[in-house]
Amino acid sequence: MEQDVAALGSLGGIRQGMTQAQLSADQQAAQTGAYEPYGRLSQYGNTLTGLAGGVSGQQYAEPQAASPFSTALSTALGVGGLYGKIFK
Repeated sequence: MEQDVAALGSLGGIRQGMTQAQLSADQQAAQTGAYEPYGRLSQYGNTLTGLAGGVSGQQYAEPQAASPFSTALSTALGVGGLYGKIFK
């Protein structure tokens, strides 16, 4: 019985990690879509400045987020480690 409860708890942790990874991927896609015009305008402005003989400004860099897969993997490993500590 104890092992069944622990297994269900582990599955719940893995499921939560996968759900969080999907939410993070959705958030990252929305952020990329929101910042895309800034990157395009920055590139266009730097091209025009370069054609006019001026020194182009700094290129716009979109903020980077952690990979959703690595977030899910670290969550699953954390839950597995916790399970090992509790039931060892």
